[in-house]
Amino acid sequence: MVDAEADSVGHQTGEGESNIPETNTFLSTEASTICDKAVADYRQGTLSKVAALIKIQNAIAGNAGDGDTSAVVKALGSYLAILDNFDHFRNAALGRPVEGDDGPGSEDGGQHRGGGDDGDSLDSSSSSGSYQPTTRKRARSVEEDGDDEHQSGRRRINTGAFPWVIEEDVMPAQLSTELRQTLSILENFSRDIKVSKSSLLNSARCPQFPDSEWTNMLSGRVIDFDHVLSGVYSAAPDEHRREQLGSIEVVVGNSTPVRVVKTHSHWVIAYEQYVEATLYVFPHRRNELLIYGKFIRQLFTSFPPELHGRVIQFDKAVRLRVAQRRDLLLSDHIQFTDLNLLWLQNAGGVVAGVDDRSRHTGGTSTGGGGKQGRRDACRRWNDGRCPNSVSDCKYAHICSKCRNTGHVSKDCGSNSARK
Repeated sequence: MVDAEADSVGHQTGEGESNIPETNTFLSTEASTICDKAVADYRQGTLSKVAALIKIQNAIAGNAGDGDTSAVVKALGSYLAILDNFDHFRNAALGRPVEGDDGPGSEDGGQHRGGGDDGDSLDSSSSSGSYQPTTRKRARSVEEDGDDEHQSGRRRINTGAFPWVIEEDVMPAQLSTELRQTLSILENFSRDIKVSKSSLLNSARCPQFPDSEWTNMLSGRVIDFDHVLSGVYSAAPDEHRREQLGSIEVVVGNSTPVRVVKTHSHWVIAYEQYVEATLYVFPHRRNELLIYGKFIRQLFTSFPPELHGRVIQFDKAVRLRVAQRRDLLLSDHIQFTDLNLLWLQNAGGVVAGVDDRSRHTGGTSTGGGGKQGRRDACRRWNDGRCPNSVSDCKYAHICSKCRNTGHVSKDCGSNSARK
């Protein structure tokens, strides 16, 4: 565990692996756990650097036997390198000098050093070594003064001080190559969405796709298949546009789609358009989209047509989750188990407040004291061979001639039926 973490930090700083002391594998599980906890406590600011080193040294020395001095030195050096590299990332993110900064709890209390004009400092507690950033004042350069004037006096934001940026620098998320590529492309688009979209729409091979959905794709948001399907069959241009009124963005036009994805064929048409547009912007996602498309088609095949609405809602929920996160692929099926239970395995089959049976038979679902919607008479029940109960059958168990209950069509008009 020590080797892996030290090696990871060494790569993050751009240093070679030779700069991180190698450790022997003589540490016991208990000693390694104590050392790792000391490092974690120091990173969280609940333990000073000196106290962390003492804990680590005691754990390593207590684990070593006689004559293991070199192993102790190597192990202690590795943990010290981890703490020093954490100081490097934290100080760089906060805009503080890196050289000579031993972090909170060091001999000078972690105060600012280097003789610069930043005026940055950290308040340190002598007892616990915890720290809190103080108000930071630093001399503004000529370039920053010009930027401030251009931005009507607004102060520039220090993105390196964001907690999630610091956490990513210290402990990078374990993402696949495809996710890293997607993040890099989206970050580049986010610098200027309008310029990115203008370049895209004026490219020679740009595929047909709704204007509003191009914006969603470049922004990393979910794509609305209803608008995609409407764009395929529409004879009018996309009137959905955005207008900027000062700092307020106003959406102009009708956002209601002309057509809605309700069937398997509708979904296939919209998905094919989606894949073509996505691969034009993110060409590295081909394998992910092929796997996901095959997965959803298998679901359509597994469910009867009257339940295809569940599959469509499941697809919407999956694509929404992936769009709202940056650590998932559409092909990560195991991450959507809860959505599978909610939309596919739910026995109620409720989709957007409408029951599957009533949606496909022209009726409405019951509930809340409402009236039962009109349904067609069950032919098999009238023939005396329907295996379903009244509640389970999607057709009404009524006479197909007079639509009354209590008798079948062959008995309609008889004396018993009249009674």
